[in-house]
Amino acid sequence: MSRTVRDDLRDEWLLLQKQYEDFDQRALTLKGLSTPLLGAGYAAGVKDGAETIVLATMMVAACLWALETMWKMFQYSLTDRIKALESYFRNPDICQDYKPFQVFTSWGQAFTRDKMNWSLWRERALFPFVMLPYAPMLVAGIIIIAGMIVSASNK
Repeated sequence: MSRTVRDDLRDEWLLLQKQYEDFDQRALTLKGLSTPLLGAGYAAGVKDGAETIVLATMMVAACLWALETMWKMFQYSLTDRIKALESYFRNPDICQDYKPFQVFTSWGQAFTRDKMNWSLWRERALFPFVMLPYAPMLVAGIIIIAGMIVSASNK
């Protein structure tokens, strides 16, 4: 059986869709591992009365949030090609000149276009599924530090 361009484009779409979903799986794994560790960092800081441990934990939470935002930028750089392929499958007669296996080129074009768009980075960082649990953990850290400062001033 000979392969067609349509077969190749279908295979490319399947690959891209899997890659797209894998980013979310990695993020969920990171959240599942990091949340209890961040909580343990705060607990250690409170137990020892060490603001530096709480601040270090807050810095780790901020770095993880930035990492997940970066992953979201990487993930969304796949969407242009996914949408183009879906357009092809909706109207193959209109999109006759589609070339298969353009993942690297398409991703690179999208990422290059978006990588310095700081409003886009901010928008993606503030997606509820990106900022959770990092934003609440940072707020918790601020509350803990404030409580430690108040407690120390009352002594």
